[in-house]
Amino acid sequence: MTKLWRLFTGRKQMSDEEFYLKYFASKGVNRQVCDAVLRVIRYYLAIEKAPLDPKDKLVDDLMICGDDLSLGITRDLEKEFNIKLKQEDVNNIYTLEDLILALDRGSKRTSSAS
Repeated sequence: MTKLWRLFTGRKQMSDEEFYLKYFASKGVNRQVCDAVLRVIRYYLAIEKAPLDPKDKLVDDLMICGDDLSLGITRDLEKEFNIKLKQEDVNNIYTLEDLILALDRGSKRTSSAS
């Protein structure tokens, strides 16, 4: 059994809406940001319905290599939302929650600057 499958064992499968409502709606996070992050992370994991948790560490738990995170995932999401994350935000992304919150902050900065 792979490390990912051991991590996912026993977790309840949630729809994107359930995930958003349980973990991020009360924080005022943009639903589109949350959905996009889930979609991109699942694509990189090659597991369409991965039962993710906000506290999953991107590198240690989900085994996403640092280059994929900094050069792939972050850039893909920056392009999707037409934003540029601050380097300090990128340097502090360790968990799925960190990534979602950093992108949400970036999207709010961009929309307030317009």
